[in-house]
Amino acid sequence: MKPVIQINGEHYVPVANKTLKPITIGGVTYIPVRVAPKSAKKSSAISPKAAGHIDTFEIENITYIPLNVIPKVYRAVFKPAKKIVEKKTIKSIIKINGEHYIPIKIKTAKNIVVNGVTYIPVHTAPTNANKKSAIVPKA
Repeated sequence: MKPVIQINGEHYVPVANKTLKPITIGGVTYIPVRVAPKSAKKSSAISPKAAGHIDTFEIENITYIPLNVIPKVYRAVFKPAKKIVEKKTIKSIIKINGEHYIPIKIKTAKNIVVNGVTYIPVHTAPTNANKKSAIVPKA
């Protein structure tokens, strides 16, 4: 049976699909997980290393959680066997308040940290961008 981890009150299991790859954003690696099935043993769910709200996001039906919140002893079962590669393509699109954006890739455009929250510089996504696979952050 797959291990279950509880993040923000939801239960997740590792993704068995080897074509789904981790995504690195701002130096944080996010791994793909699925909502745990009803038959999963939620009573023995793994507790994350971080307390409070954990930033996650979804792409289609897959949720991405930070790898660093999974206790080290369980990371091997959650982390895909393939090498973690930072996504550097302009195809990364995020949808916020109904609008689509892409990260600015210019080295002079720096991230800004305010009260512990990191803000990344973005452009409005071009009209020909593939918006179907846009990242939709959870509030």
